[in-house]
Amino acid sequence: MAPPFSVYLIDDNPWHVELVRCLLDATAFSLTHWHSPRDAWNGINDNDIAADAVILDLDPEGGASKGLGYADLIDHLRVRWPRVPMIVLGSQLDAEAVMRTRSQNVKAVISKPYDIRFLLKTVYEVLRDVLDTHVTELNRQHVGLSRDFRRLQSLNSPSRSDVNRALEHLCDHFRFEEDFMAAHGYPRTNDHKQAHGKLLGQARQLTRHGTTAPGAI
Repeated sequence: MAPPFSVYLIDDNPWHVELVRCLLDATAFSLTHWHSPRDAWNGINDNDIAADAVILDLDPEGGASKGLGYADLIDHLRVRWPRVPMIVLGSQLDAEAVMRTRSQNVKAVISKPYDIRFLLKTVYEVLRDVLDTHVTELNRQHVGLSRDFRRLQSLNSPSRSDVNRALEHLCDHFRFEEDFMAAHGYPRTNDHKQAHGKLLGQARQLTRHGTTAPGAI
């Protein structure tokens, strides 16, 4: 079974890469490493599933950033995966640089030198925020679905658009859950997909040409 969390690391210091790899428990984390912003740019474009977090070291050891700047990569990440949190590392992070990265929705900025345990703590805090955000969005969708179907129940004769709108929201919600499960290696993802398909089938059985009788839901 694949580890539930994935982290992308852009860093051209082999020693630091191996240190991060050793710190992240292989049973919990899948670490993908790119040596340069250019490698990361291409790798990001080749991946359909976003990482849970990106660690970006702004200190090139041997001109690794030539031809493509880190600022360009951060902009690209924000466009490609606007919700993926970033952790930025660097030895020359002045106030202006920190504010600029904050404006790009970077979740943490760590100045070198630092205790490597602090980086690990930061990774866990960022991922906790990711999960909290996901749970908040799930709850928001649950409230919306409950409102949709209560509204259908209150109507004497729900219209086709009313029913289809509720079913569309239900489909979107199931897809949101399934995508998150698949991205994090949840072992019962297929069971959930089958259950979702059954529920959708039952919901559609309640409709007649896009409408439903009062009290059917």
